[in-house]
Amino acid sequence: MCRGDRWRTLPVAAVGLWRLHAVASAVIFSALLWLAGWYWWPSDWLKALAWIGIAVGAVSTVAELIWLIPRRWRAYRYCLDERGLRQREGVLVARSLTVPANQILFVDVREGPVQRALGLSTVRIGTLGSTHDLGPVGAEEAAALAQAHLNRTVDHAPR
Repeated sequence: MCRGDRWRTLPVAAVGLWRLHAVASAVIFSALLWLAGWYWWPSDWLKALAWIGIAVGAVSTVAELIWLIPRRWRAYRYCLDERGLRQREGVLVARSLTVPANQILFVDVREGPVQRALGLSTVRIGTLGSTHDLGPVGAEEAAALAQAHLNRTVDHAPR
């Protein structure tokens, strides 16, 4: 199994990507509340409720940026080797995932424009009944993980 030095962490750029997602979500949430409060709700108390929602969203976003995301990054560990995938993550709710290698059907590497700009990729591990996302990991690491799975399947293919 994965021991000591075989557990891997995410690159530091993952923190930047998560922070960017948090800020973008907060801006969209605030804009929608502001629009709803000023254009669709004629009552003053509904406008005040919209401002309260914007304030709560801003406070929770700051807490996520400062406290939650760095802890999330420190808690995220994974190992993909000849025995399969093991993944541990979670700050408030811990999650542990184990997928044996013989159940992995495919390894898909995905990268959006923001991930590509940061040199990151998401690795999607597919089994018969589900998929599991790993990352974002470095683009080179993602390609190496996919290649390692391909080599493993070629080595174990029936002859």
